[in-house]
Amino acid sequence: MSKDVQPDPYRAAFNEASTELSKIQNEAERLRDRRHRVAKLVEALNQRFGFDARLVADRFMRTTQLPGMSVTTRFAVVKVTRKAR
Repeated sequence: MSKDVQPDPYRAAFNEASTELSKIQNEAERLRDRRHRVAKLVEALNQRFGFDARLVADRFMRTTQLPGMSVTTRFAVVKVTRKAR
């Protein structure tokens, strides 16, 4: 056997998938942190300018079918209304 041949292709595929999953989890955590920062910013802007904006739950989802996978996109909606004075 040459040194370039993987002794266990399933192990190599598992390792590659594990690495990819780790990257996805890190990106999801980064996006959760960013969403939290945006929520804090919206709260601060509400107080400063008298708005009643808020981030609402992820209610809108779109699924796109691609070869070998489906991708689901969630949309967050920011609703802004002026507070009565």
